[in-house]
Order: sequence, then structure tokens, then C-alpha cells
Amino acid sequence: IMEGPLAAITSEADASRRVALLEEAQAALSSGADAGAAASAATDLLGLLADSDAAVRRAALAYAEDLGSAAPSVLPTLLPALRALLGDGSPAVVKRCLLSCAGLLRPALALVAAGGEPLPEALAEVRALVDGMRTEAAEMMASAARTDAVRTQAVKFCEALVLACTNGGGGGGKDGGDSAWADETLGRLTALATAPPSPTVLSVVISSLAQSIGRARPATLPRVVEALSACQSRLMPAPGASAAQISVPAASRANVQQSLKSALLSVVKHLHSLPAEQLGGGAGGGGGAGGG
Repeated sequence: IMEGPLAAITSEADASRRVALLEEAQAALSSGADAGAAASAATDLLGLLADSDAAVRRAALAYAEDLGSAAPSVLPTLLPALRALLGDGSPAVVKRCLLSCAGLLRPALALVAAGGEPLPEALAEVRALVDGMRTEAAEMMASAARTDAVRTQAVKFCEALVLACTNGGGGGGKDGGDSAWADETLGRLTALATAPPSPTVLSVVISSLAQSIGRARPATLPRVVEALSACQSRLMPAPGASAAQISVPAASRANVQQSLKSALLSVVKHLHSLPAEQLGGGAGGGGGAGGG
């Protein structure tokens, strides 16, 4: 990061030029940047995150993810702007924002975890912002008003949060996040498996539960199997049972059914291969810290 490279970009009149310059600046980002330069870049980036052009806001969000990962100390500056952009009028900006927020979950939680007790006000705000992102993403993924592109990215954010806030994720030490967050978010994902807003979202939820969360966090497998089994009974009811309760267009029904069967077979095999002590305990496996 050079001193103030982003400030000059804001004055560029042409939006495509602002995007190109942001991408160049992002490519030049260094993980070894000093804290002062990173703080200056974060402050300058706020103007670009509020740019009138959606393509510029998307490019600024990509830069924000890389900057926050390289220099987590700037997250108290950046996260309020990212939280606000989850309400952007452009679905493409919201999708990119969810992607950036997911990428910054672990650095943000590690920063909070290292904050000590009592948690400094700026880090308590970081924790509250992550909690707000979590709540909003969980609502987005089930919303009929959202596009599939936004809903599926919201699923991926929730998946990332469950992984970051459970055994093997986060920053270690005191909980930066909360196992209760993971437990509640996993509950929203499993509920979505039986009441999806679209076949596309259902396919992504099946993959997220079976291939990502279930495999990485064995303690969640009983809940994952239960959710996928309930999905199967609603999607492919037994002969003589009531009609399917999950509506999938004929064109995509076979693909969804096949992905569900494969996912169930995969998780059941994985479940039976594990020692009993790795199972049970829900998403969290331990109590989460409280905090601001």
C-alpha cells in the first residue's frame, strides 16, 4: 500500500477508469504494509465504497476484502460500510458484499478474540456488526424478494460463519464469535433444506450442509442427516404419502433429486466412519462468549 493511492481514484470522472485503478491498487496490496498506510487506505476506500457507480462499489468491496485480510486492524473502519452495503439497491453489489463479508469473518473474529476483557468499544462494535451481517444473511437466503445469485451467496456466508464459529474455526482463545451464532445459523440452513425459495438455493444448501459443514464439523452430522432426510421425504414422498411439499420444476427435478441422494449417501457413509466421540454437541460444541 502506498500513501493515499485511493484518494486520487475518487477524483477520476470516468467510472470504468475508477474500477481499473482500484483493480491495479488491489493487485499491488501487500500483506507487509505498515499500519499507518493501511489505515489511510481504509479511510480513502470509504468514499469508493459509497461511489455512485455500482461497478466501482463492487471493485471497492473486493479491495476491502483484501485490505481487511492483510491488515485486520482496519476492520473497525471498514465493516460499518460493508454492513451498510448489504442494503445496496444493486443485487450485484449485495452479492459481492456478502462474498467480502464472508472472507473477512475469520480476521474479524480473530481480532475480537484477541481483544481481551473488557472488550474495547471498537471491537465490541466489530462483533455487533458481524452479528448483524449474520442475521441479515440468514434472512436474505430465504427471501422470495432476492435473486438466486444473492440468496446462494447468503447461503455461502452462513456456511462460512458456522465453520468460523465452531470447533476448528475462528481465532482461538476466547470466542471471538459465539457457538450460539453457529447453532442458530445452522438451524436456519437446515430449515431451508425443507422450505427452499428455489431449486437453485436448495441445491446449494444441500451441498453446503453435506460437503462443507458436515465434513468439516462432524458434530453437526446428525443434524445434517436429519435435515437432508426431511428434505428427501418432502421432495420425493413415498408411494401413498401426500404430494411433494417441495415444488421443483420438471426440468430441474431429476438433478436436484440426484444431488440430494448423493449428498445423503455421502454424509451417512461419513457418519458411520467416525468414532462416536466426534458426534453430538450440535454446531458449537462449547459455550460462546458474550460481549458487545
